[in-house]
Amino acid sequence: RVKDEDRHKTVRYATCINLAIPHLTGDLVTYLTDDDIYYPKRFTNMVKVFKQNPKIHVVYGRQRVVKMNTDGGKKVFIRPLVGVTRHPMNRVDHNSFMHRRSCFDKVKEWDNNPSLWRNADAGFFRKLVKYWSFHPINVITDEHRIHPKGIQAKMKANKKPWEEKDTE
Repeated sequence: RVKDEDRHKTVRYATCINLAIPHLTGDLVTYLTDDDIYYPKRFTNMVKVFKQNPKIHVVYGRQRVVKMNTDGGKKVFIRPLVGVTRHPMNRVDHNSFMHRRSCFDKVKEWDNNPSLWRNADAGFFRKLVKYWSFHPINVITDEHRIHPKGIQAKMKANKKPWEEKDTE
């Protein structure tokens, strides 16, 4: 557990991922944060791509984004696919992709430097694209939820989420 006074020292989810890497046992790796959900056919659709093409190392799906407002309203949109790409940064979300565990043979870990609080996934993607392209599947694989107490909303309001007591 990370103490509240230490939360700003690293990107917490990147730090947790790095702690888990030595314990991975499967051939494929994917990520899910606490305010997002995976859709039922996500794994089946993504695994199928890897089985059909052993040269592919990274896949990503379409993502439904739900932005919840304080008044109970919400906006919904689908994050568009960007095709096969070496430029997924800020275009693909870390909850929407899957990669081979063997990627960690070249890319040892996520960068958890606190300067990446807004986009640690982009930092990891920059490392991955040195070796592999991101391959799309035209399926909505997950749902990303943005809510007023979430880290994204706090940072957009120029607040420090690690200092906010109501951050979820």
